[in-house]
Amino acid sequence: MHFFKQSIAVVLTFMIISTVLTGCAQSKETDIEKDVLQKISNPYEEKLEISISFWGIENSFRKGVDDALLKEVEEKFNVSFKVIPTAWSDWSEKYITYAASGELPDVFAHDIIGNSIYHNWIKEGLIRSIPEDLSKYPNVQKIFNQADAKKTKYVDGNYYMIPRQTYKSVNRWALDRVIMVRKDWMENLGISDPQNFEEFKAMLKAFVEDDPDNNGKDDTIGLVINNMNFAALLFLGSYPELSNIPRCWVKEDSKWMPAYANRKAIDAIGQLKELYQEGLLYKNFAIANTEDAKNKFAEGKAGVFFYGNSYNYIPDMWDRYNPDQNFLDAVKYLHMWPAPDGNIYKYTEATWWSESYFSSKCSDEKMERILAIYEWTLSEEGSLTCRLGIKGKDWDIKDGEIVITRPKDENGNFINMFEYYPSFEVLSNMAAWQQDIMYEKNALNNSICGEDVVDMSIREMAWHDNNAKIVNYNYDIVFMSTPAKDRLSRVNINDEIVKIILSEKSVEEAYNDMIDRLNENGLQEAINEVTAKAAQSGY
Repeated sequence: MHFFKQSIAVVLTFMIISTVLTGCAQSKETDIEKDVLQKISNPYEEKLEISISFWGIENSFRKGVDDALLKEVEEKFNVSFKVIPTAWSDWSEKYITYAASGELPDVFAHDIIGNSIYHNWIKEGLIRSIPEDLSKYPNVQKIFNQADAKKTKYVDGNYYMIPRQTYKSVNRWALDRVIMVRKDWMENLGISDPQNFEEFKAMLKAFVEDDPDNNGKDDTIGLVINNMNFAALLFLGSYPELSNIPRCWVKEDSKWMPAYANRKAIDAIGQLKELYQEGLLYKNFAIANTEDAKNKFAEGKAGVFFYGNSYNYIPDMWDRYNPDQNFLDAVKYLHMWPAPDGNIYKYTEATWWSESYFSSKCSDEKMERILAIYEWTLSEEGSLTCRLGIKGKDWDIKDGEIVITRPKDENGNFINMFEYYPSFEVLSNMAAWQQDIMYEKNALNNSICGEDVVDMSIREMAWHDNNAKIVNYNYDIVFMSTPAKDRLSRVNINDEIVKIILSEKSVEEAYNDMIDRLNENGLQEAINEVTAKAAQSGY
């Protein structure tokens, strides 16, 4: 009883003191509560200027253009975007310049994971890490849950980039490297689908020499390519591991090495050299710009075109040059022939291409705001808005189906989103490419490309799913960092292969010259370091 009375006294005393203190602090607590409630109701109260760079962004985020989509995003998140110009033609050089001057944008897209620039920028403190706790951003977290993305964690336990997811599965990359062929030319000349390289070469020879378009002129080209990244598609039929040069580490004779350092590469590169020497590969391929190959194919000057994601762009170009000839009546996808092991392979990459990076000068507040924007663009609401425009104006949902309501042009086609909202090309791809949607049957894809072209692409993807194998790259090795491997990554291997193709020496002599140059840049040291480090991890 005595203890109980003492307890009551203590409680009463505490209540009296609390009442007095509450009266003194009530005003202060009220102010704090107001601040908290304000932040809850409006988490984006403070307007932030965010510098951003993306391929061609100055053509998307245009000054003086009334872009309702961009305005909606900026108002929704209370930000203003400051454009830092970057183009497809100079992006790598631009970012090196920005980094050297300490002017990297708050957020920018790049493709440097696993190379020397990436590691140097981390060591020099030029880019910041991603917050460890992403629980507020579940859609962003899902990207890091992918098995290959987990392998990008840096040695200090942090992530220094967000993978810009292209597909949810590596199998979806199949049509990012395709062989487009003039099927009408094949029919005119009585040519069947090539089943090996020699038959492919014979087809190109016929395209060059036998007037496949029946115009009586010697004006046709065999093969056109945009760059060596696409030319490497040919390697799927000879040395599949070499078909993705940045990822191509392989284990040979108990050593890990880049596929181009394996003597198997000689015959594979030799096939491209043959095509060039015999006039079947466009003679200016090494210096042509990225539009040359597309134009030559769309204009009807070339019989074969190595490209990717083609149904988005080529049919539209085709219609401009060939208004009286249906694209699908003239063009088809040509399947790759079997590799030496008897299997047909398809182009393979990690689930993403390119990454989002954040300047070390990007504050925590800006980082949180950018992550919120990313989370939204990856959500169903944000993804539909950024791809289709403003709901109720440009599109709507009726009976569970998306219905496009944008105006149509004189030909009955929906007016391109870019004309209404130039920003959509950046906003829709800002956090991720999300290209899985390209192979879905829906109103959006039909409105962009035409139902018949979409159907063709879906059929082709299904064919690759059922008939072609992925190339098995070990991403622990691909993203591994060692001093010599990082140094070797500075060498442009595509340029080295082009030198072999253009050289007057035999393919083997020119290849040996390349290996000598690479050894001067640490090739053998890289092989030794990676092999030793891989062994420690059980590879």
